Amino acid sequence: LKQAEKALKESEENLSIILNSIGDGVIATDLHGNITRLNPKAEELTGWTQEDARGLPLTEVFHIIDAKTGEPAFNPVHHVLKTGKGIGLANDTALIARDGTRYQIGDSAAPIRDSKGKITGVVMVFSDVSEQYAAREALKKSEARYRTIVENTNDALFVRDFKGEILDLNDTACRLLGYKREELLGINLAAIRSPEEQARTSERLGQLLKENKLLFEGTLMHKNGSPIPVEISQAVISREGDGLIQSFARDITGRKRNEQQIAAYTAKLEGLYQKLEAEMNKAREVHKRTLPKELPVIKGISLAAHYQPAEELGGDFYDVVQRGKKLVIYLSDVTGHGADGAMLSVFVKHTIKGYLSFAPEEGIRPEKILRYLSAQFHQKNLPPEYFICTFLAVLDLETKELTYTAAGFQDAPLVRLGNGKRLKLMSKGLFLSPAFPDELLNLQEKSIHLTPGTTVFFNTDGLTEQGAKNTYYGTRLPAVFYENCHLPPSLLAQTVCEDFRNFNGGSLQGNDDITFLILQIDPNPKKIKRLELSSDFAELEHLRTKVSGILGNHKEVDLFLACLHELASNAIEHGNRLDKEKTVSVEIVITDRFIQGSVEDQGEGFNWRNQIDKPLELEGVAERGRGIAMARICSRHLLYNDKGNRATFILKGLKEDNNHAS
Repeated sequence: LKQAEKALKESEENLSIILNSIGDGVIATDLHGNITRLNPKAEELTGWTQEDARGLPLTEVFHIIDAKTGEPAFNPVHHVLKTGKGIGLANDTALIARDGTRYQIGDSAAPIRDSKGKITGVVMVFSDVSEQYAAREALKKSEARYRTIVENTNDALFVRDFKGEILDLNDTACRLLGYKREELLGINLAAIRSPEEQARTSERLGQLLKENKLLFEGTLMHKNGSPIPVEISQAVISREGDGLIQSFARDITGRKRNEQQIAAYTAKLEGLYQKLEAEMNKAREVHKRTLPKELPVIKGISLAAHYQPAEELGGDFYDVVQRGKKLVIYLSDVTGHGADGAMLSVFVKHTIKGYLSFAPEEGIRPEKILRYLSAQFHQKNLPPEYFICTFLAVLDLETKELTYTAAGFQDAPLVRLGNGKRLKLMSKGLFLSPAFPDELLNLQEKSIHLTPGTTVFFNTDGLTEQGAKNTYYGTRLPAVFYENCHLPPSLLAQTVCEDFRNFNGGSLQGNDDITFLILQIDPNPKKIKRLELSSDFAELEHLRTKVSGILGNHKEVDLFLACLHELASNAIEHGNRLDKEKTVSVEIVITDRFIQGSVEDQGEGFNWRNQIDKPLELEGVAERGRGIAMARICSRHLLYNDKGNRATFILKGLKEDNNHAS
């Protein structure tokens, strides 16, 4: 008996050790469903100690509910006692602990039998599966979201292997191709590709496997045989086994239709543009023909002009017209820079010329001309946004009296009189517009006497309002003009253009039309001598003798001859390339303020701007830059024409100009 008791005790201890070591919760009941034992894990999960729970009904300690509905869960003990068979708990079973803590649990209940097989109770084995349950639910939700996204996307989705077999697809793919889902699952993509696409399948698969992603446009075939243009985005999602490729196909039928419409519209616009260009060419030709081809040649007066449109057709215009003893000079700036601006400029020119053709000489006055222009402008019945700004002057060629007025003209002409006095021709009348009646025109005539050596600079606002380097060219124009106003108008115009080019980043093109006109009363006395040389270095010695005879004993004669020699040598050697059939023209102008020399060859010219600022290099007698550098150093001014085959330099004249120095 003692040995049996000892063995039983050892058995109980071993059982306790085993139960206490199990990681799952264990609850044992008797035949009535009352608790007889709890292991530590069961105590932890239920919140009941074995001492408190022993003898209590299982349902009081082991409180389980349906996790989804919250209703009491099925009691497994009753089932086991009744059937004698084990049973597993439902997947959605939750345990409510004594303190209210909720655990998601799983596992089973089984009968306890004695040595004779008789049921003596039930054992419950359960575990906390809250984390696994949460992960499983999250996965279900993720899969549901993914499926929702896939099924609701506007793009067709295909999942297939590297061989092309379709393993999965969404409803959009079925609708796009006109098939049922079961008709497409398991078939090869070749069945829905166009022949052209099928021919490129191997090439594209190779590129996809190399880069993992691929985007291209292709064509799929509808069940009814019609082609469907698509944009396909492919990605490799697995390389195991036969591999997996995910393909999104977007129907681009609408895009292709829009592209075709755009192409048609573009072709139509291109046709309209070509038609417009043809019309613009006509207007451009009209405007070009309207500008004066050359300025009048008048004894004792020199003129020069420059015009650079902002666009292909400009709104600026200038003209100089001689009628008897009167010289009419005007600049206009009209609305617009296109065909309308060009046509309005044509109107201004022909209206003024029309007036001059019938007006008596005494009636050729600035105010009368502009009032006539305004009256004709009103008769055209143009919209009120059209306007004309103009400066108009009339020079009496006998008295050299310059009478002028302006209508809405922004920039007052700059004047430097022969005695050195500087002034501006201020006149601020209202611009001409169909919106203003004639009685509002406040045109005021003013007059000034132009003495020999007087220079007048007329310009539109496109020149002065050009901005660069945080300033406007109008801030530097007066200094450039007054410093160089003693030059002949052609050289003065070239000087202003070069200065503007440097100011404007190397371009003569401005944001607005650039127009200016220079009038100069020739200084007295003035002497001009022209010589013709053959392309032979022997001519240079004759040139020296002839020029010395012209200049006499003037103190600048040696510098002048040095410059002339270098430039003439360049013209013979580099310009005419010693071609005996070509000549070199030399012009010498002598006044009391300057001596001017000009050398022109018959060659192709060169890019003189790349040479003008190079330092003097005495080595290399064949270097053209040496002559240019010497002439630049010895003279006050050195300029070339645009072609680069005519050079002009200036030295001081016979007397100093104190006013100029100021």
